[in-house]
Amino acid sequence: MGYFLFMLISLGFLLVSDVYLFALMFGLYGLVYAITNANHRAMVADLSDGMKGTEMGFYYFVTGIVTIPAGLIAGVLWNIKPEIMFLYIFGISVVSFILLTFVKGD
Repeated sequence: MGYFLFMLISLGFLLVSDVYLFALMFGLYGLVYAITNANHRAMVADLSDGMKGTEMGFYYFVTGIVTIPAGLIAGVLWNIKPEIMFLYIFGISVVSFILLTFVKGD
């Protein structure tokens, strides 16, 4: 549900020009972050077999490492045109939602 909401919010950032709706979408983005972040941590804890602290640390290490190029890509696209960046994150969210919906883990 969190990823679907993120997909809608990124589409909303593309289409909305009203300041009040922008503020509402930023609030909803905080909800998306709360929903997805809690699920990620719970999944890592459930998949851990004995060394939960090490595995949680590795999860946050990998998350931090992939955040750097993601921020750089978003920054470059923002400098080109903000709408391109929002279109990019919408596309990534659609692909992520499809993969999470149809690809099942063990």
